[in-house]
Amino acid sequence: MNSFESNCLKIFILCCFLIATSANSSDFKYTGPHLNLEYSGPIIVHNSQFKYTASDRLSFYTKDYLTHNIPELLPLREAIDTWAAMHSIHPQLLAEVLKNHFRGKPVDDSFENKQQIFQIATGLSQSYYTYINDPLSASKSVVAIAKAYDFELNLNNDFASKRIILEHDYFRGNSGPPLFGYFQPPWPRGEFWSGGGVHTQTGGGNTPRNSLDFFASFISWGANTSNIWVSASEAGIARVFSSCNVQVIHSNGWVTSYYHLDNVQVNDFDTVYDNQKLSNYADNLAQATCQGGSSTGPHVHFSFFYDGNPIEIDEPNVDLTSWKHQAGIGNYDSNCANSIYTLIPENTTVCPFFLQLPNNTIEGNIFANGFEL
Repeated sequence: MNSFESNCLKIFILCCFLIATSANSSDFKYTGPHLNLEYSGPIIVHNSQFKYTASDRLSFYTKDYLTHNIPELLPLREAIDTWAAMHSIHPQLLAEVLKNHFRGKPVDDSFENKQQIFQIATGLSQSYYTYINDPLSASKSVVAIAKAYDFELNLNNDFASKRIILEHDYFRGNSGPPLFGYFQPPWPRGEFWSGGGVHTQTGGGNTPRNSLDFFASFISWGANTSNIWVSASEAGIARVFSSCNVQVIHSNGWVTSYYHLDNVQVNDFDTVYDNQKLSNYADNLAQATCQGGSSTGPHVHFSFFYDGNPIEIDEPNVDLTSWKHQAGIGNYDSNCANSIYTLIPENTTVCPFFLQLPNNTIEGNIFANGFEL
């Protein structure tokens, strides 16, 4: 090996080391008690009761529901809202399951209780999507959680019936997917960031891989992120579920989700425009996981939902304005032979964890289906 080849190898190894040690990602895996999904009884929860649609996110007020029905859970309203939104579980169902879980226990807004809500919501989601096409999917998920956490499951009989989902006026006259080039990357135009490998919302299981972790630089906790901005991927109505979680409900029924945030710049139910600054991402673990979960370093956890369902980020299922992503194998695939970004319109490729992903969106673009003129 000559000196040039040797130097190239050293640089390659150094780059691999930096990527391996600096890759910032979310960890929402279920780590609670074993979930036994063997249930064949009557329907306890109709699958339609599980879904948390875009319309629901604009019309259901968790605080009001808790105030009138489960006031003891009000200290945990933000955690309930956050994890209902993150896992697309209707907050009414999640709240009623949690009422059973916390019955007779002291309730405060401790991080331990937030982690309990995170784990229960994650377990419900993971169980539900394991048998998504089974009419008993929602029932199996709630029964499995009740058994795993050893509490008596006592839900209103109304949950066993099909829920009528009313369309919010905000969505009337608009069509849904497929969409290509509708969403810009969730950072300001003109900047280059990095993305990891596509993964499920929980980071485990086989649910649609609807999430990506993005960051502007390789930094550790404690670094200054006040000049790093997460921006709205498309115009819509903001829901600020907590100080570390914002979602934007778009006029065609899509939802984009942003977690690990700090210094949120918008208010709940504000109308936002594409590329508008939503927040910084957090520079410390406590704020990044203000309602639970885990994270290895500063970044934004970004996710897609449509009609209450997580949507796979895999070309050409969802292509952003600046690039598309070939999702690779399983969760967090960073092997460039399988998982790769293709830039638009250059048609060149970028590997995960390289700070070369542009937001080259131009204001005033005409997007698919005529949503922006």
